[in-house]
Amino acid sequence: TILQKYFPTYGVNNVKYFYLVSFFSSFWFIIGSWLFFVLHFVTNQEFALYESVAFLIGAVVEIPSGAFADLFGKKRTTVLSFYILIIGCILFALAGFGKPYLFIGNILIIISFAFKSGSMEALIYDTLLKEKKTKHFDEILSKTKSLEPLAQITTAFVGGLLWKISIYGPMIATMIAFTIAGLLAHRFDEVNIEKVGFNFKNFRNSSRLRGKTAVTTALAFSLMAFLNSDSMKNLTCVRA
Repeated sequence: TILQKYFPTYGVNNVKYFYLVSFFSSFWFIIGSWLFFVLHFVTNQEFALYESVAFLIGAVVEIPSGAFADLFGKKRTTVLSFYILIIGCILFALAGFGKPYLFIGNILIIISFAFKSGSMEALIYDTLLKEKKTKHFDEILSKTKSLEPLAQITTAFVGGLLWKISIYGPMIATMIAFTIAGLLAHRFDEVNIEKVGFNFKNFRNSSRLRGKTAVTTALAFSLMAFLNSDSMKNLTCVRA
């Protein structure tokens, strides 16, 4: 078929749903307006604080997430990440009822990224390993990444139109897309690959690199949050 021609090993169940889940996960209708949405409810300083705390918590969760996926199952971890993501988006959208909704929702969204990070890719690699088709792994990831900008550009444009209708429009559309992705994630098949028994030594070794990377990323994004907050403050002063 045409899909199998342009998307390698599309006929494999997990690979097919990997393409679909990744595509709908890129439907960030709020990507162009999320900053303005947040600043509608909090001050610049609160924004910087919320973002810093969220990314630092995400860094802490990122460290054991790989071991968690190995123990709990990569499909279950992926599905769980979408549950957390959807709940986080709902709370985020309820920001009008109070700042704690925004704060907790943002944290849950970042935590969902930590759980989802690598779990789907690892599931696909295990699938290809079982099917003896690991040579297609890089090509599959490349095809998936090529679809993401198309989805993001399209949804950013649509999100802008929805923003004109309601400031909640882009967030609601994003939640719907993520819900579809979460439902599709249920269609994954768990792959049983021989696992190494859990002990604290293996846990420490597998988490060390992830921990360094996660902390570095968190610090970088925390710095960006403070800088963006200061920039927005200066922009506000200039407009005033």
